[in-house]
Amino acid sequence: MNEKTMNMNLEEFTERVAESVRKKMPQMEIKTVQQKKNNGVSKLGICMEKKKGEDGWSANPILYLDDIYSKVQKMEQIEMVADKMIECYETKLKKGLDLHHIVDVLDYEKSKSRLYPKLISTKENKELLSDVPHKNILDLSLVYYLRCDSSELGASATSLVTNRQLETWVVDVKQLHRDAFENAKKETIFYPLGSWLALLNEKGMLELRKQFPHIEEIKEIRDADMYVLHNRNGLYGASALFCQNVCDKIADLLKCNFYLIPSSIHEWILVPEREWQGREDSLHELSEMVRTVNREQVDPEEVLSDHAYYYDIQEKAFRW
Repeated sequence: MNEKTMNMNLEEFTERVAESVRKKMPQMEIKTVQQKKNNGVSKLGICMEKKKGEDGWSANPILYLDDIYSKVQKMEQIEMVADKMIECYETKLKKGLDLHHIVDVLDYEKSKSRLYPKLISTKENKELLSDVPHKNILDLSLVYYLRCDSSELGASATSLVTNRQLETWVVDVKQLHRDAFENAKKETIFYPLGSWLALLNEKGMLELRKQFPHIEEIKEIRDADMYVLHNRNGLYGASALFCQNVCDKIADLLKCNFYLIPSSIHEWILVPEREWQGREDSLHELSEMVRTVNREQVDPEEVLSDHAYYYDIQEKAFRW
């Protein structure tokens, strides 16, 4: 085991990998960047971009080394990491990560078909929200992003829309919101949690999401203790709750008030009120469960909220 490598902190390790990539790809501008993520999480990564003067516009993917850092034990493995980064970068370009071939980010009309909403915590993202167009709803905020991957299901690359980008497009937040949800509503799915867990053992996640019909296609749904609401893409599906008429549709299917458990920024778990009747403080109890699961099982970057919500179908109102 190489002692010098083991004594490196993450910053030193990242710079060492970046230097190796620079030598292998002199045609590229390689730099280390500190990227702010959701919920105040900050990640150190390596950005690879074309040097100034080259034609065309391309995406600048940031590759993060946090997980790899803890596994590298020998000096020569740094070269292996650099080679893998280059391979990853080139593979993503072949798959369509280069936005020059997918979407002209300077042209809103060409971009809006890849625009989607993302639901995040307002309290945990105050700094982020100062830089991006958003809409506050409940104690949460809707922000907007572009899917940059050409795959139909499971987009792996996204780009958050900033205030600066909105100014370039010359559109307002209302237009952004309408177009993002016009795309999102086509992907909303809702189904019993048990069905999801049963099929998950038999099929991959992408195939699994194809199994369930769009929420508007559901005429009736079997009784279950819990249900899942998210999207067919699987990315940032918690925003599906605020697609037009979704709450009304769920109310029509369940025919009772319901609790909403923020599983993550990707999905909600819904619990019909009848499953918790007779308990004195169901909302408090569910909220305690949410905090425990967030603390023990959810990636900090993917936490949506620290409490449960309740929806009254007669009043068409949330409380928490």
